[in-house]
Formats: sequence, structure tokens, C-alpha cells
Amino acid sequence: TETYGAKLVWDFAPDWSLTAEHRSTQNARQYLQPALYANAAGDYTATVTRYNNLFKGEQSQLMANGEIETGFIRHELTAGISLSKVSDAYSAPLYQKAVLGSGNLADPVMFDQPAGLNVLGFSTPTDEYNLNRRREVFASDTLHIGDSFDVVMGVRHGRIKNEINGYETSEPTPSVAAVFRPVPWLSTYASYVEALEEGSIAGGNYANAGQVFAPFVSKQVEVGAKAVRGDWSAELAVFRLERALTYV
Repeated sequence: TETYGAKLVWDFAPDWSLTAEHRSTQNARQYLQPALYANAAGDYTATVTRYNNLFKGEQSQLMANGEIETGFIRHELTAGISLSKVSDAYSAPLYQKAVLGSGNLADPVMFDQPAGLNVLGFSTPTDEYNLNRRREVFASDTLHIGDSFDVVMGVRHGRIKNEINGYETSEPTPSVAAVFRPVPWLSTYASYVEALEEGSIAGGNYANAGQVFAPFVSKQVEVGAKAVRGDWSAELAVFRLERALTYV
């Protein structure tokens, strides 16, 4: 794994700043997977699959932060834009799957790795099977009402475009939260958050290997409390999370 990043913060006015950042990452993986396919009697065929993966990601973000006061309410404002690109590739020309032999679960057989399997290096040529581009604009306002009550309101509008599978989806996702401190050392809160998430990718052993599923919106509701006193702290939270499910 190689990751590079840079961040620049400009305090252009009292209580106001502009942040620009970029990150680039590359992850290479050598994949070697043995597998057993057994029937009800325990008879099995042993196989081994070998290939390389190469994952690349680029993300840039420009964000402004500032504070203003309206009467007795202090606002912390944030607004920005985020751009990202993620690609997945594998060594399709050198994808290898070999049968090692057969046996039974009651009397297992040991198999040697077949000599015909290539040793794949990280520089192995790869074919791209997934390319997602994502653009998000976002804004939020944290309202401090006195010393004991905070309200957070925000919205993101995301667009995901897949260059390989040809889908494009955009969706606004809101978030809202409230924090109440009945005493200085105890905070209680409730929140609701939505997020636009990329769909999962079918694994290499399935009939639809490499298929990229459409994006979905996840939702989470949470209530909780946090206490901090001297040299101890305690937290309690209850939440409900809804996400898309992929299964075999």
C-alpha cells in the first residue's frame, strides 16, 4: 500500500478558514485462494485460484469553515465540495484456476500447489473492471444555543457515476442531531443521518464475478448519553442502521 496526501489551511479572516486537501492511494494484492466444493456425502474437489488486484483512489476536497453570531445563537458553518475517483483492476490475462484433486471430508487428502501456477508480481498487467467517480457538495450549521443545547443540521448532495457499468445516481442526504447537557459533565444526544454508498462488487468465485451493484442510501438513527467526570467516563448508545444487503 502506498498513500500520499497534502493539506493546506488558509486562515483568511478572523474565525474563518479555507482548507484544500488531496490524497492518493494505491493498494496491490496478490490473491491465492484454495477452495473445497463438497457434496452431502463429503466427497469434494479441491481448487486453487490465483490473480492480482490493483486498487487506486484519488480524493480532493475544498472546504470553508467559519463562525457567526445571530443574537444569542453562535453558528459554526461548513461548506465544501469533494471529488473522488476509485478504480479496481485484476490480472485478467493471467487469471488462473486449477483443480488440485479430490477427496472426502472423513479422510482428507493433502495436495501440493501445482507447478503450472505463475508467481504474479505487483507489476503484472491488469484489466480495469470498476471505475467510480463521486462528486459531493455539502453544507452544515452547528447552532450553539446557550451553554447546554446544540443543534446540528446538514445536507450533502452526492453523484456517483460508474464508467464501466454505465450507471449514474445522484441523491441528497440530510443529517440532523441535537445535544442537551442537563449538567456540565453529562451530554445526551439524538441523531439521524443518511449517506449515499457505493454498491458492492461480486467476488471472483461467482457466476456474475466483477458485477458492480447500484448505489444505495443508508440510514441511521441513534440516541445516547456520555458522562465525563474526573478520571472516568461512560457512554451509552442505542442505534438502528439500515443498509442494502448483498448475499450469495
